[in-house]
Amino acid sequence: MLGFEKKHDVPLGGENRWLTVVSPEDPDGTELLLEPDKHPAVKPYTTALAEDGIPAASFAVDVVHGEFDRLSKLGVRFTQDPLDVTPPPRE
Repeated sequence: MLGFEKKHDVPLGGENRWLTVVSPEDPDGTELLLEPDKHPAVKPYTTALAEDGIPAASFAVDVVHGEFDRLSKLGVRFTQDPLDVTPPPRE
């Protein structure tokens, strides 16, 4: 849905594997690791993050509401609508 491409897919036994994805515009750039979710600590952790409004992942875009609408139409599910957050001024 987000347009990432698979870079590494390493089997770790059973259903587990080491999987990373990258932007097609920068295949040698930053890799995003997709963690397995079978560990019993994952569900309480991700639930607590969502309840506190803390994203598990975030990405910078120029027009957040436009990107939110575009991704929603692609089927991306968000835990909350975009927030107007401006970084504090540098001192």
